[in-house]
This record gives sequence, structure tokens and C-alpha cells, in this order.
Amino acid sequence: MSLVRINNGSLAYGYTPLLQKADFTIEAGERVCIVGRNGAGKSSLMKVLSGDVLLDEGEFNIATDVKVSRLQQDPPKAEQGTVYAYIAAGLQEVGEKLERYHQLSH
Repeated sequence: MSLVRINNGSLAYGYTPLLQKADFTIEAGERVCIVGRNGAGKSSLMKVLSGDVLLDEGEFNIATDVKVSRLQQDPPKAEQGTVYAYIAAGLQEVGEKLERYHQLSH
């Protein structure tokens, strides 16, 4: 059973198509790496998968027990602290423990 599936998905901003009749599937147990040149649509695909952006055309399905999270490409400009602390903050309680361990080990 597919955890995530895009069928015939299209997404464009202006005249630039980022996804054009694309099919994408993630099956249980798979590991996925999204690779491409700048502007190819990697971040836009992740926004579709996380539900932040809707496809212009096509079908998007996600299993009810699947949660997609993504890390923004750039931290907020007002953010203080280290990159490590910023990333650890996204991991909630585990992140707090990792940050504390990182501080103590240095």
C-alpha cells in the first residue's frame, strides 16, 4: 500500500511548470531522497507533500497515519543561536535533550 501518491500532478508558478503530469509514490519501508538543480521544484514538491501547497491539477493521496514534516530552507532572519540549536528545536523534547548533550559535550 502506498503511503504517499501523486497521480498526474501539475504545479506551476506563472509560466514555469515545476511539476508537469508527474507521478510520485512512496511505499512503506522506502527511503526517499529528492535531488535536483536549483529551481527544479524540490521545495515545491515538499510543500505539496506536507499539505502547504495544493496541486494545480492531478491527484494527491496520503495515508491517514502518515505525517510529513519539512525544515524551511532558511531560518527566520530574527532567529538567534546556532544552526544546531535551531534544528534541534524542531525535534521537540528529543531536540532539547540533543541540544543539552551537544552543549555538555563541547
